[in-house]
Amino acid sequence: MLYRFFLNKFLLFILCFIFIVSCDVSKNHKISDKGSLSLNYVDNNIHNKKNILLSDIMDKNIVLFPLNKYNIDDKFFSMLNMHAIYLHSHPHCKIIIEGHTDNRGTIKYNFILGKQRANALKKYLKSKGAYVEQISVISYGKDRPLLQGNTELVYAKNRRAVIIYKK
Repeated sequence: MLYRFFLNKFLLFILCFIFIVSCDVSKNHKISDKGSLSLNYVDNNIHNKKNILLSDIMDKNIVLFPLNKYNIDDKFFSMLNMHAIYLHSHPHCKIIIEGHTDNRGTIKYNFILGKQRANALKKYLKSKGAYVEQISVISYGKDRPLLQGNTELVYAKNRRAVIIYKK
């Protein structure tokens, strides 16, 4: 009798565990601590859409970041998915991801942050089917600003990662 009691408790525990794990896997995952990567699990069949042209995505190649962060905002996932689809269906194609920061902070800090931003995009694209051999990263830190100036708007535009297709 005691054996059945423990067996029932064990089976109940296993069922609860499976339920919790299955619920957790089906949710979107975000890690929101400072500077962490945010991955959103999207449609696993994105690679069924193979009719993307490079001309369609060439001008959609910039991801903006909050101050001192390298997590990817949800609004960029759709655009990044298009790049991942293109890269997956064109394995010979190669890209460089440039990481940039605004002009605040030290040279060393901004170089590291720029690299983290570029690597965040690399990790996301790889998770969506791009091949690691296709992607190179480089950090320019604050050395190549998109805009000059010291306003919040200028800072926001300079905190970015840019996807560049090699010829």
